[in-house]
Amino acid sequence: MYQNMLNYNSLQNNERVFLSTTSVTVFEFQILLMAFAEAFAETAHRTVRNETRFRKKGGGQRGQLPSLEARVVVYLELH
Repeated sequence: MYQNMLNYNSLQNNERVFLSTTSVTVFEFQILLMAFAEAFAETAHRTVRNETRFRKKGGGQRGQLPSLEARVVVYLELH
């Protein structure tokens, strides 16, 4: 599924396409990526401690996106 989508590695080299796809520049994306990484780490830490868990450990689907950069790009594309 993900192979057919635009990805961060191909977009980061073309500022114009990156901006039109995500509505942010590559520099702004790097700043957002740091914030998303912190929030993701905090969420993962809470999940390990069993706070705010909706499913049993190991339940639910595995993510299809290979990296945090890919997740943020898709999030920005869709929002």
